[in-house]
Amino acid sequence: MRKRKRDGWYVLLMLFAMVGICWILQMKEVERQELSIQGGSAVLPENLVHLGNHSYRRVVTNGHIAAGELDGDMVVVREEEDISDPAQPGNVPVPEPVPEPGPGTSEVADPGDIPEPQVVVTIGTTDMAYFDDALFIGDSRTVGIAEYGYLENADYFADVSMTVFKLFTAKLSVDGGEKVSLETALTQKQYGKVYVMVGINELGHNREQAVAKFGELISLIETTQPGATIYICANLHVTESRSKTDAIINNDNINSYNKALSAFADGENKFYIDVNPVFDDMSGSLSEDYASDSAHMEAQHYDMWCDWLMEQAVVKTYQ
Repeated sequence: MRKRKRDGWYVLLMLFAMVGICWILQMKEVERQELSIQGGSAVLPENLVHLGNHSYRRVVTNGHIAAGELDGDMVVVREEEDISDPAQPGNVPVPEPVPEPGPGTSEVADPGDIPEPQVVVTIGTTDMAYFDDALFIGDSRTVGIAEYGYLENADYFADVSMTVFKLFTAKLSVDGGEKVSLETALTQKQYGKVYVMVGINELGHNREQAVAKFGELISLIETTQPGATIYICANLHVTESRSKTDAIINNDNINSYNKALSAFADGENKFYIDVNPVFDDMSGSLSEDYASDSAHMEAQHYDMWCDWLMEQAVVKTYQ
């Protein structure tokens, strides 16, 4: 009986001894790992890289970013989670570092990202004030507008029998003052609009030379009046009877010459306008109802021409 009791105590002591030894070994292993982490040489499991000291440490496992819970100084990775799914709880993305602007700096948009303002051109009706800064250049038809029309607030450089060639040598009084050349007149005052109508008296000249000279005239205006809108005005038709009997001054030649002049318009600063539909008859000729002779208007009808000019105002807006 006593021997059985001794054997029982012996077994119990052995069990306690084995438990104690296991506990001591476990504590030693924990101590070793803690010392290794503190010394910066922790040996992490395969495919596990420590990325920082946070309450939730970022680690890489199997090529993905996952979250590790902090247990003391040990990283415990929840490997059971599907870290390939960013919607899973515990997945922490790695944000790209964003540099903060320094003192006195501000974010400036790339100039290439800023669209240039678009110019919108509209043609409509205006009032008399539109012609306060207008200059009309032309021949006897323009003289008729100056003398019989009502646009008295505009300036005029015009004379009977004027041609594009004479415009470079003629001297005229623009506003009732001293006679000056066209180039001088253009440099003495800045105009917002310049109207040009010459051509009928050039029909007997070499066409190519006349058109080239007209191009020089437009260039002179653009150089001296860089901000002006240039109106290239079609030459007025002659009557049907004149057109049928004159080998030079006829409507076929006028239309051909007008077409050549219209090519100088660009729809931005230079515009071609044609008054002929206002005064033409059914044949496309100057109506006898308006003509004083075969090539000019009766004085009382120049107001109609001015009315039409008031309806051809070019207005530019920027969007």
